[in-house]
Amino acid sequence: MTRRSISSRGRSVLAAAGIVAAMMLGAIAVPGIASGFWTPTSSSGSAAATAATLGTGAKPTVSASAQSVTVSWTGSTPADGYVVTRYGSGGTLQTILAGCAGTITATTCTESGVPAGSWQYTVTPRYKNWVGVEGAKSSIVTTAAADTTPPVHSFSLGSVTGAALGSGTTANTIYYRGVVAGSFTLVDALSDTGSGPASISTGQIMGTGFTHSQSNVTSGPPYTSAPVSWTAGTTASPTWGVDGFDKAGNRAPATLTFVNDSAAPTGGAISYANGVTRASTVAVQITAVTDGSGSGLATRTLQQNIGTLTGTTCSAWGGWDTALSYTGDNAFSYDMSVTTGRCYQFRFVGVDRVGNTLTTTSTAVVKATGAYAATVLSTSGLLSLWRLDDSGSTSFADSAGSNTGTYTGTTATTPGATADGDAGRSFAGGGTGTVARTIADDFTIEFWMRFSGGVAGSGSQWFNGIGLVDAETPGIANDFGVAILPGGRIGAGIGGGSVSTGGTGVDVTVPSAFAVNDGAWHHVVMTRIKSTGAIALYIDGALSGSATGSTSSLTASNVLSIAQLQTKVNGTFTGSLDDIAIYSRALTATEVSSHYSAR
Repeated sequence: MTRRSISSRGRSVLAAAGIVAAMMLGAIAVPGIASGFWTPTSSSGSAAATAATLGTGAKPTVSASAQSVTVSWTGSTPADGYVVTRYGSGGTLQTILAGCAGTITATTCTESGVPAGSWQYTVTPRYKNWVGVEGAKSSIVTTAAADTTPPVHSFSLGSVTGAALGSGTTANTIYYRGVVAGSFTLVDALSDTGSGPASISTGQIMGTGFTHSQSNVTSGPPYTSAPVSWTAGTTASPTWGVDGFDKAGNRAPATLTFVNDSAAPTGGAISYANGVTRASTVAVQITAVTDGSGSGLATRTLQQNIGTLTGTTCSAWGGWDTALSYTGDNAFSYDMSVTTGRCYQFRFVGVDRVGNTLTTTSTAVVKATGAYAATVLSTSGLLSLWRLDDSGSTSFADSAGSNTGTYTGTTATTPGATADGDAGRSFAGGGTGTVARTIADDFTIEFWMRFSGGVAGSGSQWFNGIGLVDAETPGIANDFGVAILPGGRIGAGIGGGSVSTGGTGVDVTVPSAFAVNDGAWHHVVMTRIKSTGAIALYIDGALSGSATGSTSSLTASNVLSIAQLQTKVNGTFTGSLDDIAIYSRALTATEVSSHYSAR
């Protein structure tokens, strides 16, 4: 067989075929070769060089706000665009929505309207018609459901002048006190659980006397409107439109209504016992109080005014201050504490939420005298009570009447016998006092005394001693008195008077059963009954002696001497005297005992 040789033309054809085959092989993606990073879409360009440069897309970072997701990544060179892909759970490919669809030329985009769910994103670089390799998936990002719920208003008032109150989000009522001019701003703590609050808009107020410029407020929350103001005497009740918006465009309309509240609350009458009390508390009652259709009560206070009690006279009032505050509109009762030696008045003050004020008072005055003085002052027949606590004065007050006494000579005030409101003082020091005599027939003389000295002289009639409370006159007379006798006993006696004028002519004195000059306080009571001439002497609450004397009226002297005899003989009493009282009747033994026990 004859073998043909290949012609030069044939060799040329084979060489060309080899070149074509090599080019085709170059277009096939072979693992491990750089050409695997790109995909040809045209015959232009250097495929191998471009693929090697684009490489794999960067892993993006993601963040979500409601239904929007922002995707960001690091760019590739020479990429001139990127394809963003979203995957759902299980790697399911999703359709990219507006904002990140198509080829993105930047290195960030925001996909809008993303449904609620959990998502991952990838980025693939592109250059002209060449496509690189899809990068790694981002971390998981979660979006919320579509926001179709409007925001929620929460109104309050700011920068208030005059008086106004916003009642809140339920009634949307603004009470204002139209009797005076005022102003405020509306503060809206607008809230939204979806896209978030965005702004409020306020409309005009079509009411006589009101002024407001419409406002659109985007700074917040809270969002503060332009001022609302009204002139004095405004009574209008206009409505006011306020809209709230969230970032998704949902609108929350609200209508606010103005109500003029210029009337004070009603009720709240106050009552308490008038006069002297020996108790440590006083019950104060306040009737129910209401604000009707107004703004409602804001504060309720029980106030007190405290003065100084001197005898039964109140002075030096300190002014009203709050004793306590309370809540609730029903009738109210409270036991107020009182201090001995003080005077008290009480009143109720109720203020509604726009400043209208109700004040109720009583003319009653509480005089806290303490146990002993209260007992004496509440005893029938009392004419005078001299507490003898007038330190540094030349007179001493009558706590039960107007029979003011006068000090003479050196006097002093020392700790008292009862210390229950007489400033804890008593009369002492060697001085004397004088008051007008207002007793003559049936009477009682009552006092406290303390003495530790001796009494010179002798004799058993009261005028032989040192006078304590005395109306003795020289000679045979219709007189009387109580004195401390020689030996330290108390003597209570009356004069017999002249026989020619119906008297007995015989002076009668009842001595105490024991001496009282032991330095301790003793309660002394002398009683006399004119019709029978009965005289009784009580020491420390118990009967110490009795006798029968004249039945005449004992009018020989016009004055009573304190701490000495009326005749000024036998010296002055240098002990202490306290709480001298006189009555127009004879106290019973039970009353005397109760007075002593009240100390």
